[in-house]
Amino acid sequence: MRHSFGPFCQPDEYLRKITHFFKAPLGKKYTVLYTWFPLKNETAAFPEGEFIIMQCAPDISVDRMPGPDIVLYSIIHNISAHQSLEQKQQLSEVFLKKFKGRKKIDRLKALEEPLAVPFGEILYLKKFNPVLYHNQKYHMNWYNHVWINMFAKLLAPLLEEAYDKGDVINPALVETMSDIAEELYKVSVDPNQKVRG
Repeated sequence: MRHSFGPFCQPDEYLRKITHFFKAPLGKKYTVLYTWFPLKNETAAFPEGEFIIMQCAPDISVDRMPGPDIVLYSIIHNISAHQSLEQKQQLSEVFLKKFKGRKKIDRLKALEEPLAVPFGEILYLKKFNPVLYHNQKYHMNWYNHVWINMFAKLLAPLLEEAYDKGDVINPALVETMSDIAEELYKVSVDPNQKVRG
């Protein structure tokens, strides 16, 4: 994960601070394999052992291949998955205790995905590729799911502050996330609505 992504990648220190935040190891080094994937309108990345498989639409030219933000997003999921079981259980209980929308949304969409989007895309691009970050911000859709998209954008400033301070994920921080989720739910954001278009 180095020069093939261009000079703005710089993932090593970024990932070190993310693993510190989650109190979890990176797990392994990855080789990214770009593939043209028929009938695919959106780019997606999937970890498979020591590889991350990037599925891209066949009409994307090599010079327009998606960048490291999608790869980082996939790696963030892997880091999060390496949290201790005790930590995951404790933080899940804190988050779900106050969030009334918990019965209407898949658990991964409740917090796991909204956590991965800020670290894997929003903050990463803001810090290392501001041009692409502002382009994404203009389109406003970081994720094709309304709840995840909106919740991730609301979490981004909180997580950026935690990242800059070198904080770790903890019950007080997760309780704040739960409060944000509850406020979002109160304004009638359907947790299962997909982004149109």
